[in-house]
Amino acid sequence: MKVIFNRKEMDAADGVTLRDFLLSAGLNQERVIVELNDELVPSPRWKETVLNDGDRLLAVTFVGGG
Repeated sequence: MKVIFNRKEMDAADGVTLRDFLLSAGLNQERVIVELNDELVPSPRWKETVLNDGDRLLAVTFVGGG
């Protein structure tokens, strides 16, 4: 199936969870927030949120600095 991840079309396995998709994308899950189809998904729900064909994901990573 295809999903749009940070404005790029990507392949994703059927039935993949949001958590597993983020892991496969190499994101540090402790420093990221995610919108799925324009709705913020709290990290405790990532394990149970299954992606569907055509879903739009936006991941924003926090960076510390001064």
